[in-house]
Amino acid sequence: MIIGTGIDIVEIDRFKKIKDLKGIAKKILHTNELEEFNKKAKDQTIFLAKKFAFKEAFVKALGTGFREPYYLDRIEIIKDKLGKPSVVTHEEAKKEFKNLGITKAHVSLSDTENYVVAFVVLET
Repeated sequence: MIIGTGIDIVEIDRFKKIKDLKGIAKKILHTNELEEFNKKAKDQTIFLAKKFAFKEAFVKALGTGFREPYYLDRIEIIKDKLGKPSVVTHEEAKKEFKNLGITKAHVSLSDTENYVVAFVVLET
């Protein structure tokens, strides 16, 4: 059964205007994502925009917004070997995810030169 859906669109230029991209990254990204941001991300602006769009879509699907336990740095998006994204929750968010009975989170990300779009479906 579907618990919720969430969608978010981010204008990449909004992130290009940020002067302290690394400072914002520390607030938005999980530790593992921050490591990838610092070492592997080809274009840090697009990387950060994708992560933010995903997390915003995720909390919209939950219907909670960014609040305890769903803070930005407790939600992580990872990719499998084929590049398919999935969500990982950490700390209290992981417990809450289980308490809500959520067993699957379907994630889709897409981007153009100007925009990033994220879509999330949560189900039991």
